Formats: sequence, structure tokens, C-alpha cells
Amino acid sequence: MQTLTQLPLANLAEVLKDLAPIIFVVLYGVAHLVGNFQQEKKKAAVPRLRPVPPPRDGNAVGGDAPARAGGGKAPPLEESLRREVDEFLRRAQGQPQPKRAGAPLPP
Repeated sequence: MQTLTQLPLANLAEVLKDLAPIIFVVLYGVAHLVGNFQQEKKKAAVPRLRPVPPPRDGNAVGGDAPARAGGGKAPPLEESLRREVDEFLRRAQGQPQPKRAGAPLPP
């Protein structure tokens, strides 16, 4: 019967050969956990700025209603889209376009 003091070095080498991958996997996992905790601390330390709300006045610079060349306001996006869809459907059905006052005549 062998006691702990009588273990030959060959058995110690076999034990280390079997335990080395396990040790490396454990150290790798611990390193990832520590790295994730450090990244979360850095993210929490960065102050988050609130977005600037758009101005309520449509005439202000950068408002959501761009001005036309004539100085009037452009129609809302919904209205212009509705007109484009109606025009497309009329052309798809073969109906002639309605005459608009001031619209240029085709050549």
C-alpha cells in the first residue's frame, strides 16, 4: 500500500496532465466574468444625456414643416402622400389627370 509520501513523480505528472485543462477552463471563465463586471461598471459611469426635444413652433429653424419657396408652409407629409397615392391609382386605372390651375401644360 502506498502512502501520500511514497507517490512517485510519474503519478504527479499524470495528475497535473489531467487537471491542467480543467484549471485553464476555470481561469478563463473567471477572467470573462471579471471583464464583464468591469465593462458594466464603465457603462454605468457614463452619464446618459437626454435627447433635445424638437421645438414646438413650426416657424422655428429646424422645425418639422419646411418652408416653400413662396414663403408658405409645405403641406403635411400625410397630405402629400395621400395626393401621390390618389394620382398613382388614377393613372393605374387609366383615368385622365385632373386639370390644376397654374399647372404647366405638357409639351
